[in-house]
Amino acid sequence: MPRLSIVTLGILVAPWAFAEQPSVEVSRFATMKSQAVSKYALGEFLQKYVGDCGSVPNRECEQRATATRAALTGTKFFVSLDDSGQGLIQARTFDDATRSFVMTLTPFFAASEYAVTQGAPKALDRDGNPLVQLLTLHGTAPDGWSMSTLRRQLDSGGLRLEVVFTPVGLWQLKTKGGKVLRGVKARIDGLAIFVRRSGEEIATWIP
Repeated sequence: MPRLSIVTLGILVAPWAFAEQPSVEVSRFATMKSQAVSKYALGEFLQKYVGDCGSVPNRECEQRATATRAALTGTKFFVSLDDSGQGLIQARTFDDATRSFVMTLTPFFAASEYAVTQGAPKALDRDGNPLVQLLTLHGTAPDGWSMSTLRRQLDSGGLRLEVVFTPVGLWQLKTKGGKVLRGVKARIDGLAIFVRRSGEEIATWIP
């Protein structure tokens, strides 16, 4: 960042001008969230979008599922994940001086045997789970927190994950045992992590 020369001017500045301004990232996520559809829980959305018609061909069910999927594709959705989102987040680094931290998040939001993912997974790991690319989040912890506090909050369910995403299609992968895994290919528009008790937002990711 270039160095700036400081020039003293005889200008009166109102005290409120020095107040801490809201984070641009926070307001961007809040705006995005307010514009998204939030009437579905994650499991309900997945059932509607995937449209499971069972193993026996059912033309009427498949036509209904296709129509529902077409209506939902391209629409922004908002979901809030409490306990189901905790295992997706890992604390990586923590700066005690600034309380700034780095987390990684696995964008694999599962419910009702299906999952919303960032893009479409192309392969499975050795345990048969779809491989997805991690997202990196940067944030600032509340006063008095340390790495151990952050990890304790993660382990105890003290944090809440909120996600805004846009579905763009379906994906499926077949395991070695022949089982077919299916899910929703999506664009993750943004996500934020909140302290559940206080509601304070401590990290945001927006591409």
